[in-house]
Amino acid sequence: MNKKIFNFLSMASIISLAFYSCSKKDVIDDKPLPCTTNIAPANTSSVSTTSVTLSWTAVTGIASYDLYIGSSPTSLSLAVPGISGNSYNYTLPSTANATYYWYVVPKGNNKAATGCSSSVTSFTYGTPPGTTTNISPANGTTQLTNNITLQWKHVNGATAYDLFLGTSANTATVIASNLSDSFYVHSLPAGTLSNTYYWYVQPKNSMGNAQNPVTTATSFKYQLITPPAPMGFMVIQYFPSYRSVSEYPDRMFKMCNVVNYAFAAINASSTVDIPSSTTFTALYAKAKANGAKVFLSVNGTSANFFLLRDATRRNTLVKDLMNKVRSQSLDGIDMDYEYPRTTDGTDTVFALLMKELSDSLHTDGKYYLSAAITPGRYAGAVRDGLKNEVFAYTDFFNVMVYDDFSTSAPYKHHSNMALVDYCTNYWINTRGMPKEKFVLGIPAYGRNSGAAQISTSFKTILATATQSGPSPVHLSDSAIITPATGPAYTTYYTGHESTKQKALSAKTNGGGFMFWEMGHDANDDNALLKVACDAIGKTY
Repeated sequence: MNKKIFNFLSMASIISLAFYSCSKKDVIDDKPLPCTTNIAPANTSSVSTTSVTLSWTAVTGIASYDLYIGSSPTSLSLAVPGISGNSYNYTLPSTANATYYWYVVPKGNNKAATGCSSSVTSFTYGTPPGTTTNISPANGTTQLTNNITLQWKHVNGATAYDLFLGTSANTATVIASNLSDSFYVHSLPAGTLSNTYYWYVQPKNSMGNAQNPVTTATSFKYQLITPPAPMGFMVIQYFPSYRSVSEYPDRMFKMCNVVNYAFAAINASSTVDIPSSTTFTALYAKAKANGAKVFLSVNGTSANFFLLRDATRRNTLVKDLMNKVRSQSLDGIDMDYEYPRTTDGTDTVFALLMKELSDSLHTDGKYYLSAAITPGRYAGAVRDGLKNEVFAYTDFFNVMVYDDFSTSAPYKHHSNMALVDYCTNYWINTRGMPKEKFVLGIPAYGRNSGAAQISTSFKTILATATQSGPSPVHLSDSAIITPATGPAYTTYYTGHESTKQKALSAKTNGGGFMFWEMGHDANDDNALLKVACDAIGKTY
């Protein structure tokens, strides 16, 4: 072959090879770039630091990667363009417990991969929440209802709360879990005794639980205030400190549900002293030996009672009476203030005092609270001085249905059946006192009328009076008293027959009867207490 032909063929080959190479390169450039696959963080995983290393599969032959990230899978935006490698250390915003969505777009030769948003994955940034602070009940407070609303401060980043409650912080257990609100209404066990409860809350989220929440525990006391068990139909006797316990036989104490030891007087310091410790000890032993409960009956001067307008003084009195009840193993307190009035504000003072005594005496149903009150015969400041709210605080009322005397009506009985009927109807039907709390007061003494007032005990009437009508003295309601000096007079009293009527009225219409007072009564079969108990069939 000659040289010219060879050169022509060589040049043709070179042109052909160049054409072939150019055509292949154009084919490669037309192919789409592949998308990457996200590697870390793993899809739906969690991270606990704001600096996150994002990594993905590498694509060969590309120039760089664009990172897209956002808080919604449909609203991602370019966050970092032109990343040279297949990982990037990305700093998150400071938003706690947020979910982030991300993908990467490879780029090269003036084009970028398409459709890479379909390879999006997510991760959540967050940390366990911190502890919370209890709001209510306030630490160390007392709650009077077993339905308790527990409330605490919301914790940023917490998605739920577990609530712990127990009789100590370290032994508290979960009573409610995964709560979304920062409060919870819990019912403590009904009928249990007063107790101190400790509680705390553990906030939590997908990253974990708040650490050591027991350190936030606070306490409250649930105080169960409820009256003691009812005594049924009540027979109550007052026994003053100046009487002789030995004068009255055991059976007269056995007839009683309650013996009120009278009186402990409120003094200027707003405390009381139990008078005649010797008499009290003898009375207590004899009453208890015969199955009777013993109350301390409390009275006081108007001046000393008026001091109780001050809440601190009332608190002092209540604490002192509670100390007396506990130290002397008493069964209750009888308040015998005569009388609270609407005209001087003592009606409000008395209501406050009875509420505070009730709260203390009725804790866990331990002790009783009673009150001696006006008969309610006459409208005015005294009758209205007993507020209706006191009905709820007090277990029963010794209604003094006597002393309706007159210095102008010469033949007026101070405690006849008409007065009994009126007072029973007034307190129960007009005022709404619960029937079982109405205890009918019966006097064991007589009074004259139409003249200067003289009180005469029933036992003295039996011993010294003379019959004034067809019935013997013990059956009658009036008799003639002839004193050693001065003119004779008629005394009006409650004899056997009227005592029976009153006892039966109390049995039908009320919750019991009481006598003022044992020292006025006979100590044998003539005793009015015995007559009343026999009338209602009470065993003793």
